[in-house]
Amino acid sequence: VSANVRGLIDERGKPVKEAEPGKPIEVLGFSQVPPIGARVTRIEELLEAPLTSQPKPEKMKAEEKKLKLILKADSTGSLEAVKGSLSDKVLVVHSGVGEITESDVFLAKTTQAEIIGYQVKVSPSIQKSGDDEGVIIKTYNIIYELLDYLEERVLKILEPSLDEEAIGKAKVIAQFERGEEKIAGCQVLEGKIRKRAKIRLQRDDKLIGEAKIASMKHQKEKIREAKRGIEFGAIFSPPLDFKVGDMIISSKPITKAK
Repeated sequence: VSANVRGLIDERGKPVKEAEPGKPIEVLGFSQVPPIGARVTRIEELLEAPLTSQPKPEKMKAEEKKLKLILKADSTGSLEAVKGSLSDKVLVVHSGVGEITESDVFLAKTTQAEIIGYQVKVSPSIQKSGDDEGVIIKTYNIIYELLDYLEERVLKILEPSLDEEAIGKAKVIAQFERGEEKIAGCQVLEGKIRKRAKIRLQRDDKLIGEAKIASMKHQKEKIREAKRGIEFGAIFSPPLDFKVGDMIISSKPITKAK
């Protein structure tokens, strides 16, 4: 994946000209999100590096099927205990000791990861920030409850439609840009699509990502719902790397009989 860097955004959402080692940064300009663990470098360095240093397509595809996590715990011992219990279908993007912070939310948004806290607190302001950015934040005090949740999420990664029924389907028929935002022009094919609803983006029946619809417009008017046949523009949160022809699936949990 190559890119012309169009901008750098720091953890506070402000544009910067450069970033020092260890500083989280959002890079604008990639046509698609690079895989976790990939090295981002200048073209000059890339040409000098041996071909074996390049990530293989097989590895990139495998990482797409993993549950990405930012893991926080109250102590190093707790952190290692949780990490040692994770399956190979879980990819820890970042881990650390201490409470969940705004930087964690920013990193989770940019990497499309979830935040899991073990025996740590999350402040109301951080929880709200996560909700606003479409970032899942969960905290647990009992390790087996945490692992049970992660097992369910891994199953959802492998089979997105598990325990869900589709309530709407739309097709991406156009792509627009407004500043740094990408707008998906869509047409509802079945059911209905609602603002703030959780959606899955699929390409050739493969899961590309999950997000919420942060904004919907029909003929320049803001709307909260679009039914079959209606065309609308949508902005996703977190942003998704959509293409014309992709499918948007909106679903709800299946109510289990008691």
